[in-house]
Amino acid sequence: MDAGLDVDFGQFLKAIRIAQSSGVRYSSIMEPEVPHTMNTAPKVSVIVPCRNEERWIGVCLEALVRGSFPRSDYEILVIDNGSTDRTREIASAFADQVIVENTNKVSRARNLAAAGARGEVLAFLDADCIPDRDWLDKATASLARDNAGIVGAHYLLPESPSWVEKNWCLDPPAGRQETNFVPAGNLIIRRQLFRQIGGFDEKLTACEDKELCARASRHATVISDDAIRVVHQGNPKTLEQLLRREMWHGRGALRSLRTRKTDKAVLATLAVGLGLALGVVGLVLLCMNGPSSGPGFLAGSVFLVTSTIAGSLWARRKSLTGTEAAARLACLFVVYFVGRLIAMLFDLTSIDTYHGLTETRPEQQVCEESEVGRQESQVETHSREPS
Repeated sequence: MDAGLDVDFGQFLKAIRIAQSSGVRYSSIMEPEVPHTMNTAPKVSVIVPCRNEERWIGVCLEALVRGSFPRSDYEILVIDNGSTDRTREIASAFADQVIVENTNKVSRARNLAAAGARGEVLAFLDADCIPDRDWLDKATASLARDNAGIVGAHYLLPESPSWVEKNWCLDPPAGRQETNFVPAGNLIIRRQLFRQIGGFDEKLTACEDKELCARASRHATVISDDAIRVVHQGNPKTLEQLLRREMWHGRGALRSLRTRKTDKAVLATLAVGLGLALGVVGLVLLCMNGPSSGPGFLAGSVFLVTSTIAGSLWARRKSLTGTEAAARLACLFVVYFVGRLIAMLFDLTSIDTYHGLTETRPEQQVCEESEVGRQESQVETHSREPS
């Protein structure tokens, strides 16, 4: 056997069996993309952060290694953010390195992997995103045009999206155009630029990708290119999942007003919050004093809440196909605003929640991004080379 292909096939098959027991199906188990040892620096470093992603990590990485981009030209760095399931075991069958980082900040996890990356291009891919076969080909070609600093695209929906996904998630912009933001699950950046701007802001709990793009745009062009395609399997599929996501994404929303005084998403959330507060006051007064004092507050409550939701629907009017679609989207906006308001309450109490982790922090900073507004760590490296 070629000494350059030091492969532990037993480990690979074990990972496949583990993935299958988790409900993951692979297109071709008998002909795996064999792990390998790189003797020269790769052109691209693919960085995949994950936490408890045993359902999708194998599908994601298999799609990646079966792509058309030469395997010798890229490395795969999986940064595991404290998984308690079989994520690491599955990832180790595909990745050049699996790094364990126990933190509740995905920004720090990405930075840690990027610090050890050898490629001149950093390609960030989320574990629940499935890249097209030519994903890296299209990404590197787009990055080479016009001396772009960042390229990427918003996610595509899976084949059978839920009604929440179909009504809530916006279609990605068509074509190749300059933009102010691409999501971190499909973001490709020059390593030199990434290091120049200091990587992701580790103070942020969410929306670190938008903040990174904002800083990068001062030095280079940020491009949205719909040829760089990934399917996102991790969209909220139910009302509960949407609520939980907005409770996370909305962290630090009030702080965003310091830099963006007219942040529409934050102002709309505050308007709904004020409306709900007026409604509570109106109901209390109505119970205490009768109809003489409560109706005014209730009328103000109805006006603020309904006008805010109506304005949000108007902003999305091009995507609406009829009255039924508008009603569904209105329902989703109600869940969105409730989630954002709960996130603001978390901020006021300094409670930090991230994917089931909870802790209290005296200071917290999170950026604002939504469909509305468009240290000690333990590092464990699993090498593909046998010990």
